[in-house]
Amino acid sequence: MAKGKSKKGNESSGERFGLRVDAEWLDRVNRQADRMGLSASAYIRMATTKQLEQDEANQPVQNQKK
Repeated sequence: MAKGKSKKGNESSGERFGLRVDAEWLDRVNRQADRMGLSASAYIRMATTKQLEQDEANQPVQNQKK
C-alpha cells in the first residue's frame, strides 16, 4: 500500500503518535497488512491490542493511573 493511503473502514478517529522504525520492519508490516487487507495503522493497532490483552491477562495490575 502506498505511503499515506489507508483502506476505508479500517481507520479510527483516535489520537495519533509518531513511531520511528527501521525501513525493513516497516516493509514487513506493510506486506503483512496488505495480505490481511488492512492499512499499516490498522494492522499495528490489531497486533498491539492482541499483545496488550495477552500481557494484561498474564500480569497483575498495579496502581493504574489515568
